[in-house]
Amino acid sequence: MTEPVLEVENLNIRYHTQQADIAAVTDASFTIEEGQYHGLVGESGCGKSTIAKSIIGGLDANGEISAGKIKFRGKEIQDFDDEAHNKEIRWKRIAMIPQASMNSLDPVMRINNQALDLAEVHTDWTEKKTMDRLRELFDIVGLPAERMRDYPHQFSGGMQQRVVIALALLLGPDLIIADEPTTALDVIMQDQIMAHLQEIKEDIDVSLLLITHDISLVFEECDSMAVMHGGQIAESGSIRDVFYDPKHPYSILLQKTFPDIRYPDQELATIDGTPPVLSGEVTECTFADRCPWAEPLCRDQAPPLEPSEGDPTHLNSCIRSHEMDDLAAEETRHAEVTDDIN
Repeated sequence: MTEPVLEVENLNIRYHTQQADIAAVTDASFTIEEGQYHGLVGESGCGKSTIAKSIIGGLDANGEISAGKIKFRGKEIQDFDDEAHNKEIRWKRIAMIPQASMNSLDPVMRINNQALDLAEVHTDWTEKKTMDRLRELFDIVGLPAERMRDYPHQFSGGMQQRVVIALALLLGPDLIIADEPTTALDVIMQDQIMAHLQEIKEDIDVSLLLITHDISLVFEECDSMAVMHGGQIAESGSIRDVFYDPKHPYSILLQKTFPDIRYPDQELATIDGTPPVLSGEVTECTFADRCPWAEPLCRDQAPPLEPSEGDPTHLNSCIRSHEMDDLAAEETRHAEVTDDIN
């Protein structure tokens, strides 16, 4: 079998503050296979972007990987310093489309010069090779080649986003990390950006880690996914498994907060409460205080990420996962009865 592009194993990340150490990520694990589009979904503050930064060695100065492993093509990279990341990983092997990526373009440099700078730092490419590659990528993301010498301000917001995607692909990385790539774009442009990412999947041999709060976007665009809450992986598996057979309460409720074209009259759910701010060691399920099906045992220990019954590739971290189908069905029946009474 082909070695996975990325393996995150039992990852713990902490931020050191004057008041206390904050547990941003606890015991997180997931794998991205060759050519796979993998979604990492959850609400703001759950640790998604922190994981992305840790993969490319971009944690803030007070951030630390305190335990666990990050493997790129089988090689551990969690202990790489900045020099090693620049030499072996960033841009050449793993490239990132950051949040507010339109602000990541240098406003006083033409796009072609920004591409040349990238190639100069990370490769021994000639100027001609770099420009030929950029021209090819402009075509893939739907931009005219004659715009390569333009400044960022000469592009619309959606076009700037496509420029950033082209630059991320410039050096032929194995993995692209797209952190909220459609943020601040209108719905039409969001659809166009995701369409371009799908075209890239067909044209270029690259894997993608799509980070977003929008679970419906992940269902539509990815092959596999992991759902995060409070720094923990709540559930992971194929899109089909998590969509049709969710086993964690957070996955079930999160899915119900987004409209479904199949049920246009369905009332959208809300998830009461706010994500926890965790200091010290995490010793319970981080969703317990917000979960309608929590019981005392949920607060006794942090639940491990384990295979669902009968499926070793569909993982969840809920001690009541074997009951979840019945519990969710009963909740739905109760809601329907309540609606009928009202």
